[in-house]
Amino acid sequence: MPYSWITSFTGGSTRNSQTGPAGIDFIVGSNALVVTALGRWTVSGNSQSHYINLSTADVGSSPTTLATVTINTSGLPVGFGYVNLATPFIIYPGRKYSVMSQEIGAGDFNYNNDTTMSVTADATWVNSCFLTSGATGVLAETAGASYGGSNFLYEIYSNVTGGAPRMTTWSY
Repeated sequence: MPYSWITSFTGGSTRNSQTGPAGIDFIVGSNALVVTALGRWTVSGNSQSHYINLSTADVGSSPTTLATVTINTSGLPVGFGYVNLATPFIIYPGRKYSVMSQEIGAGDFNYNNDTTMSVTADATWVNSCFLTSGATGVLAETAGASYGGSNFLYEIYSNVTGGAPRMTTWSY
């Protein structure tokens, strides 16, 4: 049974002023994790589709997309909605990743980086992050903060010894 990385979530102020991916950076703990689904918090009144991605998160370098889904928030209840990955993806101990939702200015509302939440001990919450049009890398922002409420479901994968992850090029 998959775990939700975010265990409690309290949205801060709402916003719909950014176009581009926004979310959270995290570092995987001592065990590899098998990500099975990506998700986004649905704010009351949301109705658009959002591209959610899991990517590498090295500040100042171009992120590499590792897994993606599209979630349609129309008709979803307030809370996290998830879409299963076609192929679960392994993320490795000690590495930094981002999970972000593609936002559209003047579109659906999401939460600003004054959101508070708790996460499992399997990955450490680092900071909020976003990309702006033409950005060449993940732009880290506030430590201990998160934009929007992007999340993932996972299982512990304890038999992984490393290796190169499957990767594709980031584009939006």
